[in-house]
Amino acid sequence: MSFEVFMQCFTEGERDGIPAAEVQRAFGSQLQVGEEDWWKVVYDEQNWCDLLVGFLPPDRKRVHSLSVQRPCGDQRLWNALLAILKLGNVVLYFPAKKPPLLVADPLVAEHLPKDLVESMGAVTRVSHVQDILDEIRKA
Repeated sequence: MSFEVFMQCFTEGERDGIPAAEVQRAFGSQLQVGEEDWWKVVYDEQNWCDLLVGFLPPDRKRVHSLSVQRPCGDQRLWNALLAILKLGNVVLYFPAKKPPLLVADPLVAEHLPKDLVESMGAVTRVSHVQDILDEIRKA
């Protein structure tokens, strides 16, 4: 796929984070953690992608945002992204005319910044990987 997928975490409209260790665990042994803000997940020679990780200051123990550069089609990547959605008040979105804000729990919508919700599409609950892929295909 030739686009990006973005994930962010919020609490009561403010930037928040989820444990970096849990994000790493979601990707499993295929994750290669870089020295800076770049990670890479490699499933095989054709299925890999770079991840830009945004940490909450002052340390690197909590992840606020994750940007998946050119997400591959490997099901394990999408399983990891769904698992990350379930870690807290996390939203997933992607470039589109009116992209939906994908959440694992509808209560996450209460924590999203109002300007984010107003500028994007509807908040949509996803329970399965196929739900995410269907929303991407519809956009």
